[in-house]
This record gives sequence, structure tokens and C-alpha cells, in this order.
Amino acid sequence: MKRLFAIALVALICSCSTKKNGSSFPSPIFITSDSTQTPTYEENISFWEQAKKSSNQISMFEIGQSDAGKPIHLITWSKEGIKNWEYIRSDARSVLFINNGIHPGEPDGIDACQLLIKEIVETPALQDKYKDCIIALIPVYNVGGALNRNSHSRANQEGPAAYGFRGNAQNLDLNRDCIKMDSKNSFALAQAFHYLDPDLFFDTHVSNGADYQHVISLLETQAQKLGGPLESFYKTEITDVLFKKMKENDGYDMIPYVNVWGRAPQDGGIYQFMDWPRYTNGLAALHHVPAYTIETHMLKPFKDRVLATLSLLKNAADLLSEKGKNVQDVRSQQKEYYANTEEHQYHWEIDSSKYEEIKFLGYDYRELPSTLNSKFKQATYNQDYPLDTIIPFYNHYKGSKSALKPRAFIIPAGYYQVAERLAAHGVSFKRIEEDTVVMVRKAKIASYETSPNAYEKHYPHYNTVLSWTEGEETILAGSYCFATGTEKDRILMETLLPDAIDSFFSWNFFDAILQQKEGYSPYVWDIKAAELLSQYPDLKKRFEEKLEEDSGFKSNLSAQQYWVYQNSMHAEKAYLDYPVRFLLP
Repeated sequence: MKRLFAIALVALICSCSTKKNGSSFPSPIFITSDSTQTPTYEENISFWEQAKKSSNQISMFEIGQSDAGKPIHLITWSKEGIKNWEYIRSDARSVLFINNGIHPGEPDGIDACQLLIKEIVETPALQDKYKDCIIALIPVYNVGGALNRNSHSRANQEGPAAYGFRGNAQNLDLNRDCIKMDSKNSFALAQAFHYLDPDLFFDTHVSNGADYQHVISLLETQAQKLGGPLESFYKTEITDVLFKKMKENDGYDMIPYVNVWGRAPQDGGIYQFMDWPRYTNGLAALHHVPAYTIETHMLKPFKDRVLATLSLLKNAADLLSEKGKNVQDVRSQQKEYYANTEEHQYHWEIDSSKYEEIKFLGYDYRELPSTLNSKFKQATYNQDYPLDTIIPFYNHYKGSKSALKPRAFIIPAGYYQVAERLAAHGVSFKRIEEDTVVMVRKAKIASYETSPNAYEKHYPHYNTVLSWTEGEETILAGSYCFATGTEKDRILMETLLPDAIDSFFSWNFFDAILQQKEGYSPYVWDIKAAELLSQYPDLKKRFEEKLEEDSGFKSNLSAQQYWVYQNSMHAEKAYLDYPVRFLLP
């Protein structure tokens, strides 16, 4: 059935044309190159400029700058056209949002979207079918990577002839940048989620890893992490329906994203990928958007991958045209749920006691002599021995950390970079007008670990342990006050709780507190420390207790001097003091 679908689709695209002011809808390079090429950045933008001229249903906007110095574009299709993309949020129609080219070496979605919109514009029946929908797409998000074109960086991928590079103009992987936002691109994407408020989101990719027969796999948002009213609706009314439509409509046996390395999927099953907020799927969850990452298979021909991506996007548009109002209603409930919840879960671990059984079309996996050096064995997949089997899919997670939601988060004025990033997501704030004494909860960084290797321009922290206290504190004028009780609360909780996986603390935005700025000369402090012990009996009692309890401390004068310093009025208040304050209810 897939072959018949592809033939019929290509015939339709090649035979149809509509005109506006004498301008025909352009033909995608995918078609004119006999399915061997994907457009350059310039060709891609030119295609959409011509498409806009040919049809009133297509609009083209610049939604922000890229690190490469060129704009990031947004294309919209709607039966009646869109005049201002920043007002789509208030439109009653449901919104399908598609991001392409976050990794420009994985271009399948770039071509599939050109085919999709061309088919809709040239098919009145589809226009009527999607009349209550808006399709919004970014033709290429990683502009810098698209401009860095080559034919070799995707060493394991079957076509196209040339493509872009994974890293952007800063050599950043933009699918790790959604929270730290080191790129200009990520600010544009954050605002796109806020202004579009999409009802369904897809990010288009090509996989690496295991070999198997499936042309296309789907990385789902983790349902338990998504939580709220969307959790079950997402699984039964969207995910399951998409898998069913792909099989029944177009003959694709789609499979969940194959998240294994170093072994075959049939040996132990597959585990669901956890989409933390750094990824576009995780970012979508913070905005209460049902989201998917499409992963076509690297070893399948480019033509097959593009048509499979097109099939999924078209089935998604069908789904939204059928039940867009239901999706919107559940998303409204989801927003209300997170605005009103008192406790937030923000750490998750795989629950290996629960799994689903899924059909897997794989290949035999065995050790064979290495082709490079026959003295060694290489584990490999043998396509001469296909497998049709059932494997476990571990897609249940359990919460491991939760926190009570404060009435507001107070961020000192000096941390404006954090406030700017939150504002880009549409999180509103007020500036404190005058010094104000309030009751707050505050955290001290008791311990943490730091990655020894660079990761996307950072050395992230993890395993952070906090020590909490409460009390009155003067909040200085100019501080940022982010009140809770809105649909944006999840963004605040998962970025401002310092021990959250993708918090701003984890991403090094508060590293200045991890270094002491003052100190003492031991030969001077030695005398002063003794004076302090004699002046403060309680301090002396605690000091003597530690001497008794800790033999290492008892034999280390430097440790004793430092202990007195840290427990005296001379200790730096800012050292290890997480500066964000949690306003008590």
C-alpha cells in the first residue's frame, strides 16, 4: 500500500497547478530531482516566497533572527490566510505546528512540508477538510547548519545528495538549547510556542542507531511526565490514533522511537526516551502542547523517508481536523490544572516493572568478522534474516521528586538573563518598585556534581542537594517578581527549582555563587577565630562538639579555622546561596 500511496501522491503533485496573478505553485526540488535532492537554504526560502505569491492561503513571516545573521521564517497555511502570526493564539482554529531542520543533515521534513502544502493548495477537498485548522511550519530552523552544506557528515545516512550540518552557526545542537537558550534561534522558537499556542507539534528528524525494517518511528512525549488531563488523552486519542492511521491509511508499520545503543532492540526491548525540557518535545510539554519527534530511519532511501514523513504529517492534520476542538478543550483543562496544582513533580525515573508489548520488525543481530579487520568481531544486523517478533516497550516513568509551588518567584535584578529567557516564553512578571520585607523560602546549595566534559557550551550540574530555610528578607527594588497561578507555572517550576534536571542553576546561570569572593589570612584569622570562640559560648560549644565527633577535623588546623569562619558573621552570605527567593503563600 505504501508504494501505491507514493505513486499516487507524486502523480497528483506533478499534474496539479493553481495560479494567483499568473503565478503557478512551485515544484519542490524533491520532485524535480527525482527524489534525490533536498533544497539549499536559499532554494528553500525561494520556494516559499514563490508559494506565497501563488496562493492567498499561504503567508510568510520573519519570527526572529538566527545566529547565522539571517531570519527564521514561519510559513502558515489556512483556507482564509493569516495576516499576523502573533495573533494566532487568539484564533479559534486548531493549530498544527511543524519544525524542520533543527538538524539540517536530517532534511526529510523540509521536503515533506513542501509536498504537504502543495497538495493542500491544489486540492479543494483538502482545503475544505482542513478549514478549521491552521498549519504553521518553520521551513528551516537551524539556518547556520543549513548554510554549512556537505555530503559526508551523516556517514550512515542514505541520501539525499547533499544536506546541512547538525551544529548551528555557534556549532550548537539546537535540540539541546531550548532552556539555556544560548542561540538567538531558541528565543524565536520560545516565542513561537507562546504566540502560536499550537494544539499539536511535530519536530522532524532522521534517526541513528539500530537497524530494523520500519521506515519511520515516533518519539512521544512521556505521558506520566506530561501529567494532568492530557496524560491519558494524549495516549489514547492522539498517539494510538496516529499509529492506527499510519497503518490503515498508508500501510506504515510505525514504531516508537528505538532508544537502544550497543545491543539489538529484540534483546531486552526498548525504553521510552525521556524528553527533558532541553529538547523541543520537552519544551512543548512546558507549554501544554501534545508533541512528537518524527524519526525516519537513516538506512532507508531518502524518497521513502520523505514520503513516510509526509504521511504522518497528513494523518496528523486529518486527526486535528476531526478532533481539534476536543484537543483544545483538553489543553484548556491542562493549563488550568497546572495553574491550580499546589505540588509539582519534576524528576522522573523509568519504572521497569511496567511495559507494553509491541510488534517489532527487525533483523537478526550477531557477531561477524569485521570487514575492516577480520581479526576482530563486529556485532551487526543481517538484513538477509528479517525478524517479526514482539518486544517489551518500557514507557512508564515514576516521579522521584516533587515540590510545593510558591506564590511567586523573586529573581534579583542582576540575573536579568534568566528573566529575559522566561519572558521569551511568554511568562509575565512585575518589577519590585521599592525595597520590601516579605516572608520567603530560600535554598542553600548543600552539594552538587558537575560534568567533567563540555556539553553544548556548558558544564552542567547534577545531583544537586539543597538545604532550605524560611524567614523574613528584604527584597530590593528592581527585582523581578514572577507570580504563579497561571498556565506558565510549569515553565517556572522546571527552570527555577535549582535541582531540576534542566534548571537555570543546572545550566550554570548561577555559577557565581559557587565561588567565594573574600577570604582571610590564616596567621591573622587564627587569633580572631580564638577571640570569637571566647566571645560566643554557643559557637564554642558547637566547635568543641565537632572536635569530639570528627577525628579528621580534630587533627586539621586549617579545617578548624575555616569552620569558625563559615559559622561566624564574617562568612559570605552569597556563597552557595541560591539567589531566587520563593514567596510563601
